[in-house]
Amino acid sequence: MLSLKITDIKKITTMLFASETFDRFFLRDASFETAVSATFSGEQNPDFYEESEREGLKENPYVRWEALRPVFYQLIKGKRLPLSFKTVLMTDRAQTDKIREKCGFNDCPVTSLSMNLLYRDNAFYLTTGVAYGGFTLDKSMEKCWDEAVIRFLESKECAFEEA
Repeated sequence: MLSLKITDIKKITTMLFASETFDRFFLRDASFETAVSATFSGEQNPDFYEESEREGLKENPYVRWEALRPVFYQLIKGKRLPLSFKTVLMTDRAQTDKIREKCGFNDCPVTSLSMNLLYRDNAFYLTTGVAYGGFTLDKSMEKCWDEAVIRFLESKECAFEEA
């Protein structure tokens, strides 16, 4: 697990809420503290969809960040900064498998690779996570995911330091 403090808060919030940078990720959950508190689950409700549309939800039960990003942007924009917000984003199955294969990790299934993004007390933190479908002592997958996140941030010229 990697824990970073993002030093350019304006850059990361712009990337998160006002650009397509994170749109390919799935939303696990999000919470916002502004004038009101709001909590969101990214898990889609199958009953909302037609029977023919539900099949795709089995593979990807979570909504893409891009679908709710405009809603979340409306929650935080304004003259006052939010008190806090937290989002948990996950890679899709294809990206998870691609990173797992690149790392050569075959010890057990990897169910998700996540980034936890937290803004609180005028500071922004990013922590990584790996969820496994079994038990392993091998931490190479975590190291690979951490390195991928660092490369991602560097490619976007987003300044950070270890927290």
